[in-house]
Amino acid sequence: MSGRTWEAGSSHRYGFNGKEQDSEPYGEGNIYDYGFRIYNPRISKFLSVDPLIKKYAYLTPYQFASNSPIMAIDLDGLEAWVVIRQWSREDIFGFQKFVQTEINKIDAAAISGEINKNTCFDCADFAVHLIIQYAEENGLPIAFTDVNGNPIESTDTKFNNSEQFEDQVRGWTSATSLKNNDMVRVEGSPLIGDMTNSGSHINVVRPYDERYDAGYDEKIPTISGTLPQCCDEQGNPTEPSPRPFGGVLITKDTRYSHISQGYDYFRWDELSNVASNLPTERIETVITSQIKTNKQEHSIKQSSQ
Repeated sequence: MSGRTWEAGSSHRYGFNGKEQDSEPYGEGNIYDYGFRIYNPRISKFLSVDPLIKKYAYLTPYQFASNSPIMAIDLDGLEAWVVIRQWSREDIFGFQKFVQTEINKIDAAAISGEINKNTCFDCADFAVHLIIQYAEENGLPIAFTDVNGNPIESTDTKFNNSEQFEDQVRGWTSATSLKNNDMVRVEGSPLIGDMTNSGSHINVVRPYDERYDAGYDEKIPTISGTLPQCCDEQGNPTEPSPRPFGGVLITKDTRYSHISQGYDYFRWDELSNVASNLPTERIETVITSQIKTNKQEHSIKQSSQ
């Protein structure tokens, strides 16, 4: 098209998705620089694999916009946050399964020697990491309120990818702000993924594990991050240390814990809203097989549809 090419001195040097053209290696109109990857519009492919290939094994490593070019654009060659549906009752079950899988994933990464923001968490960061990763993986919208009362929304166009969104949430929320704005108290015994939140510390309810939980049948199995601390010779915590990422390394051997029954439990707003909208006949009293307690709990029985 006339006037749609760039030459030295011309004002037009950006094309598809607003990316800068680089004609020197492959010729005119053949290359766009996405920052993390190079895109060839003539064959509609990136020329290198997605840097986040390990995180998105279910996508081709050469994918564009998570294989959803109609619903999303690819801003930098990394992942796109694509909203493909709204929260539903099925996410009550889906999140429980996801929490177990993500805990195992983080534990394995930590044991293998990975020390980064995806293995080190304080208590609030760990809680929001779980729900953000679940929402992103399932194409669900999610929002938080920061410590100053401002909204942080996954669909905000200022975020180029889900990593930037999570960084913002982790940096600008706290146990107190999450308790006051993004969670609701739930009745009865907790589900996996529910939390205790004192306003200063969050414990996330996890699945029962025979290796760690034998003999704790009267208590609820939990896991949490915490602020990194230095210890004296007796192992007593002293002042917080300047360790990276603002939290401790999450492993089952170090961060699995148990709390007594009777605490107040909280659930993320998104999950609480879909549970409260269910007709009463969908709510049944069932025995939880995932959390060993001697009590019955109100849970949601998945339909056989």
